[in-house]
Amino acid sequence: MADRLTQLQDCLDQVQPSLHPSPSPLPPLLPQTPNHTHPANHPQASNPILRLPPLHNNAPPLRLPPWRPPSPPTFSAAIKELAHDLVLKQQQIEAIINSLPAIEKSEEEQVARIRELDVEVRAMEAERVGVLAMKEELLARVEGVIGRVSVGRG
Repeated sequence: MADRLTQLQDCLDQVQPSLHPSPSPLPPLLPQTPNHTHPANHPQASNPILRLPPLHNNAPPLRLPPWRPPSPPTFSAAIKELAHDLVLKQQQIEAIINSLPAIEKSEEEQVARIRELDVEVRAMEAERVGVLAMKEELLARVEGVIGRVSVGRG
């Protein structure tokens, strides 16, 4: 499972799009003229580095349907759903924040806890190394037995 800070970042990433206004209706796109396909290609654009390749003039301009606001009941339902989702996400965020190490612990207590955890990790690593050595020894014994059995039959 992800650590708490990653969980907190995931929650914030999920909430972030809800906090931005939805895109406003776009104005209809103007047809491109052959001479002015992009502002950087304008005849007065003096810096050749900033000039962009011309846009495809043979492509038809994109036409969007006119934007229509949602009906009042639909808008109301969407607002209620958004509010409910935001409250739930806020509760998740608070729960994660409350599970983080407490601020009331002093720096010395936190350093002591880190030292305790470091000792535990070193002990686990030593145990792991011992188990790996035992595994290698057992594997060599099994391979030896298999070798003797295969030689005896052959």
